[in-house]
Amino acid sequence: MRKIKYALLLIFLFSIAIHPQNKNDKPIFTFMVVTDIQYKDAANAGSRHYRQSLGKLKECVQKADSIKPDFIVHLGDFIDGNFASYDSVLAIWNKLTIPKYLVMGNHDYNVEDKYKLRIYSKLGLDKIPNGKAYYDFTDKNWHFIVLNGNDMSYQSVMPDTKDSEILEKFKSQLKQKSKALAWTGGLSSTQLNWLDDLLTQADNKKENVIVLCHFPLFPELISSIWNDYDVVNILNKHKSVAAYFAGHVHAGDFEKKNNIYYVTFKGALEDDTNAFALVSIYSDKIEIKGFGREPDRLLKLNKK
Repeated sequence: MRKIKYALLLIFLFSIAIHPQNKNDKPIFTFMVVTDIQYKDAANAGSRHYRQSLGKLKECVQKADSIKPDFIVHLGDFIDGNFASYDSVLAIWNKLTIPKYLVMGNHDYNVEDKYKLRIYSKLGLDKIPNGKAYYDFTDKNWHFIVLNGNDMSYQSVMPDTKDSEILEKFKSQLKQKSKALAWTGGLSSTQLNWLDDLLTQADNKKENVIVLCHFPLFPELISSIWNDYDVVNILNKHKSVAAYFAGHVHAGDFEKKNNIYYVTFKGALEDDTNAFALVSIYSDKIEIKGFGREPDRLLKLNKK
């Protein structure tokens, strides 16, 4: 019996030696993603359950308080009309004690004209130097770039962009491509150059990058950014880009193109069941743990 125990011990020790504990078992950091709360005080419209959105946001906030991720991101469309709707969602959102980041969606501009220039200050985005609500932040050698896909749009905060030459140019081009005009937008040349410069810096620093935007890029849909080809061409130039996270298309979606993961998260607004996710960052992978309707995903990273 003693010989058997000794043999078993040797087998156990040998297994540890050839299979050491995986250093990647613990994530480098985690964050939560939720999108398209799209609250307004209105009756259901088909699958859109507007008034239930506040309860869904509360559930997400409570889960964040329990899990304690490093930060949380909302990928756009906090509201769906009426400036006062912001008071209702912010009363819940601002209870979070972890860092919070907001991405602007098309419905976030869908307020009375007299309030449009107050949107950014309401959301705490008025301190961003460019005045256009696109910005970046870092966490443990990961760089997050927040795009504003409404930089050029018919919902824009700045009225002069509505009649700009660039916007009119896109209008004629998009009619030929049969893309939707009213509820999407594009990135100005200034924002595109800013994105390219940041990614060049990230390449040089050997950072990993996740780009955050309300509008998806893949699969190709009428709901993507107007100048989606320009954005994709910039992303493909830079080895630092690991993923592109978006909302807007409430059914969600997923695609991998040129070693970049394009994840469209499901809209919380839809149906009775909630949708949000916990994202865990490892050295060799990104794990997405979905809650409610959001599926789990495993995104394996290529070595830089």
